[in-house]
Amino acid sequence: MPDSPSPSTLSLPDLLRRVVDYTDDAILITEAEPVSEEGPRILYVNAAFTRMTGYALEDVVGQTPRILQGPKTSRQDCDEIRVALEAWRPIRKELLNYRKDGSEFWVELGITPVADETGWFRYWVSVQRDTSDRRHFDDQRRLYELILANIDQGILVADALRPDWPIEYVNAGFTRITGYSEEEALGRNCRFLQGPDADPAARAKLKRAIECQESAAVEILNHRKDGSPFWVLISISPLRDARGEVIKYVAVQRDLTETRQREHEMAAAQRLMAVGEMTGGIAHDFNNLLTSISGSAELLAQRVAGDPELASLVGAIRGAAERGGSQVRRLLGFSRTPLLARGPVDLRSVLQQLELLLAQSLRDDITLEIDQDPAARWVDAEAVQLEAALLNLVLNAQDAIARTGRIRLSALSRLEAGQPVVRLEVADTGSGMDEATLARIFEPFYTTKDAGRGSGLGLAMVKAFVTQLGGRIEVSSTPGQGSCFVMTLSSASPPLAVPVSEASPAREAGRPCRVLMVEDDDVVRLTARLMLESLGHSVRECCNADEALEVLDTGEAFDLLFTDLLMPGSMDGLELAKTARRLRPQIGIIMASGWADSRLPTDPSRPPASQFLLKPYSLNDLAGAMATALSG
Repeated sequence: MPDSPSPSTLSLPDLLRRVVDYTDDAILITEAEPVSEEGPRILYVNAAFTRMTGYALEDVVGQTPRILQGPKTSRQDCDEIRVALEAWRPIRKELLNYRKDGSEFWVELGITPVADETGWFRYWVSVQRDTSDRRHFDDQRRLYELILANIDQGILVADALRPDWPIEYVNAGFTRITGYSEEEALGRNCRFLQGPDADPAARAKLKRAIECQESAAVEILNHRKDGSPFWVLISISPLRDARGEVIKYVAVQRDLTETRQREHEMAAAQRLMAVGEMTGGIAHDFNNLLTSISGSAELLAQRVAGDPELASLVGAIRGAAERGGSQVRRLLGFSRTPLLARGPVDLRSVLQQLELLLAQSLRDDITLEIDQDPAARWVDAEAVQLEAALLNLVLNAQDAIARTGRIRLSALSRLEAGQPVVRLEVADTGSGMDEATLARIFEPFYTTKDAGRGSGLGLAMVKAFVTQLGGRIEVSSTPGQGSCFVMTLSSASPPLAVPVSEASPAREAGRPCRVLMVEDDDVVRLTARLMLESLGHSVRECCNADEALEVLDTGEAFDLLFTDLLMPGSMDGLELAKTARRLRPQIGIIMASGWADSRLPTDPSRPPASQFLLKPYSLNDLAGAMATALSG
């Protein structure tokens, strides 16, 4: 290794040259002039310049600094540099340059004019520092900030080294979820989002995790800036430095409000389905009982017509059976069965009947107003269920009125999406409801009434009925200012008048015919046989489909098959009817059931011209169904 010159023998220019060569900053010296579009020519570059750009001194001497520029170099920045040079003033800029191999790099450069001993500017000295790493870091930071600002979750960072762990960062998601701005959240503990109704166990779990410097995830009820509650899943984790010490706590919030609502609605739907299954089974059994009671009472009424006292008793039995049938049909609104009596309903008749009924039911301090738009006359519904739904809404409105008040029932005709609809509004001047009550008002078993005053099924039944019809029900309410329920149903055309003809029920019922009756319930079978015989028909009884098919195989003649729909055995009434129609194409068919099986109206293979009777049925119902089935 050659001897290095001692400091005493190293001249100042040599020392400066060595400093320039060993510095990490690139140094480039050019002539002062000419200051043109291309720029002045390069006289000198140090070793750092070569390391930074790949260009050696001999590569660039005589060239201009434009050798470092490329397609992405900002022309505006270059123009600003040229303007500064023309004015002989220093300038600092950050510029995108290109190495000898074509790769890009960012430099922060400072250009300064240097004068000689006469004060004349002779050189430009440019000191350049590679800022690619810093620019990359800045780009990454901006990307992370953009990601944090646009994710759905709320993110907050708390200082673990300061008392009470104050918040020092929140993202835009936090603001969207809570309504609090960054300025309103900084410096506060995240407890400020909690309220008195927050679960103490969840709060304790969060506090324990922070004190023990552990991770934790809890679901907790928080409150937004506007006071509205919302459920949130908050996951908190300690952030440690290189020595393992906890310096921050990072919390991620996920709004669970919609998830909770969906879970709530699913649970309500499952409860409603359970109620539907239960009520459907109850309705089937009750309708069989009511068929026997009402049918027997109707037959007895013919025999005791001359005895006023007995006739009165039988009339009471028939009336009770009819009311029981109506109640069971209302229960069927909870099952998945169709509305078999659905069709054009005269709303005027329903409202008149309802007004008579309410006159005996409403308190004396309640004023009932009924207003019907003449255009809102016919609606696509089922009369019994519609009356029950309106009755439920009016009585519910009465319960909301503590003292004197008013209930207004309006029927209005409207157009929605070009289709005519009827809006049935029930408005009251009662106590009204808050948002929490409104959110649950149609849930099965939910009630705000005192124990013993309500089951919580009334409004749920109304909604089930409206949903079956393809309509909707809405409610608006303000605490202290009353409520308004609005049912929207499709309008209907008035039914066509049917002229009396040879196919009328009276004429067909009077023509004796041979009936094959299939019913598994012994009491109902007896009652149905007596009803058919009272109409002048002869009856062959069977208790199931297999027995009925054996009878048909004998070749015995029958005009009509009258079968129960749901029966034990190898086939139900629907399969029996289809088989009978294949064997006897001209036979009339009537199917009856205490539970309107959902397959019946939509089954494409249902025998044509077959009739359906929902139990309990009257003699008139039976005669009319027979007339239609036989004429078909």
